[in-house]
Amino acid sequence: DLYGISYGSKLALSAMRDFPDSIRATIIASPLPLEANPFLDQTVGFDSALKHLWQACAADAVCAADNPDPASAFIAATQRLADEPMTLSIPDPVTGYVFELAIDDFQFLQLMYLGVFVGQVTPVLPYLVTSVAEGDDTILQLMGPIFLITGNLSLGSLFTYFCQDEVPFSPEAETNAAEAKVDL
Repeated sequence: DLYGISYGSKLALSAMRDFPDSIRATIIASPLPLEANPFLDQTVGFDSALKHLWQACAADAVCAADNPDPASAFIAATQRLADEPMTLSIPDPVTGYVFELAIDDFQFLQLMYLGVFVGQVTPVLPYLVTSVAEGDDTILQLMGPIFLITGNLSLGSLFTYFCQDEVPFSPEAETNAAEAKVDL
């Protein structure tokens, strides 16, 4: 029996295709089609979501006044964190133990990626990028608990399935066309 969610559904579909006699039953939730290329789709989707977010900020008088160029601030914040990560101090609400979490450019991009899909967080993102670009970690400290909830995806985990399952099978022309659409 197989159960697959999201990317796991793609693995379940592959197993069903490759080993149909070995599987009695399969449940897939949030299926990712076999022909989908999440490596490219997520990159293009994230870039599109950020562009929409920057446009929405520009259309809001308060957001635009506080964050005159969030797209440039995003690049500056990412570079700042690549050069010098910020350390968050996150108290566990149950035990009181304080976790120290260094946020570099990769974790920041992960937080932003998650943030564009969480409606309650999305309006804060222009303020987050502007503050981090300016060296202020106040908003980042407030958003830190998101990392405890999501498990802080590692590069190893990311590369395990992208490099093994996606990158070798991504046609170069498709990759180049997707890259041309992205400003990140």
